[in-house]
Amino acid sequence: MSKAVFDTRFFIEHYYAKDEATLQKTKETIRNTKQRYISTVVIHEVYQLTLQKEGRAKPPN
Repeated sequence: MSKAVFDTRFFIEHYYAKDEATLQKTKETIRNTKQRYISTVVIHEVYQLTLQKEGRAKPPN
């Protein structure tokens, strides 16, 4: 059984990939991993980065 802990960089690559090959690799990783873990810190960081990209949050000081 495969396990993985996904980090902020993985999600940024997955959601904001500019090329199809990167997106396919991240999708394949998600599909092939049976137990997936994400820390609350990663959730917070992805949330903040998404708000910044949308122009709805100030960048960190």
